[in-house]
Amino acid sequence: MPIPGTVPLSGPIAPSSATDTYPVTDPRYGLGGVRTVDTMQERNELPNQRRQRGMLVFVIETEKYYYLLSGIGNNDWVEFTADNSYILLNSPQTGEVLIYNAAVAAFQNSPATTLTDGGTF
Repeated sequence: MPIPGTVPLSGPIAPSSATDTYPVTDPRYGLGGVRTVDTMQERNELPNQRRQRGMLVFVIETEKYYYLLSGIGNNDWVEFTADNSYILLNSPQTGEVLIYNAAVAAFQNSPATTLTDGGTF
């Protein structure tokens, strides 16, 4: 059954022209990317088919961003914190915080375990 207020599609979509400013998607129904939800429960109930490693979700309830670090399960959500000078990565497994200092393009501290692509710290 189609979702009310939408047009069911089975292929890529685009605006009617390159100068058209009307939005062509609603992030709630996309795969990965960036989206906003009201609660942590709503974030945790995102279907796996719409999750992607690296996706970013803003939760209004906590006023924080979270991203999927090493997988697509609820245990893989990590709080994302950043400003112009640093980025904090909080490990969901250990609570350890890894701080990247953008001003000097280096980590301020070292993780207790080695970071690998798709790994955890």
